[in-house]
Amino acid sequence: MYDHIDLILTKGDKKFTVDVKARRTGTDKSKGFDDLWTVVEFKNTMGDSGWLYSKSDYIVFERKEDFVFADTTQLRNMCEDIVDVTKRVASFRNANYKVWGRSYQGKKDLISRIEMCKIIELDKTFIWLKNLDKNV
Repeated sequence: MYDHIDLILTKGDKKFTVDVKARRTGTDKSKGFDDLWTVVEFKNTMGDSGWLYSKSDYIVFERKEDFVFADTTQLRNMCEDIVDVTKRVASFRNANYKVWGRSYQGKKDLISRIEMCKIIELDKTFIWLKNLDKNV
């Protein structure tokens, strides 16, 4: 809950920790998954540091055909730069580069929506394709 480390991955002589984020629906859940936008969490439901402040090396976003690995520090710095945390909106659908929370449910979270292309543009981001061939 506090370290936000889901897995330790090893490839060759490299080892790194990851916090994996499952695919998410967009602002209209009836339209299914949205791989163009994602959610970032500044504060969790208890008001503590959200997963942007993870101790993991990478935050990993699942998409239909791949996983996007974003360096946690780079992602956090970018989000602090591009999200206006002083602009709180009343609806999740309006939380693009602004913040929203579920205080109406007694929660203290603070989240925003950002475009996945911004994450992909970070120089330490890399992508792992999913292997869709079950015979491999």
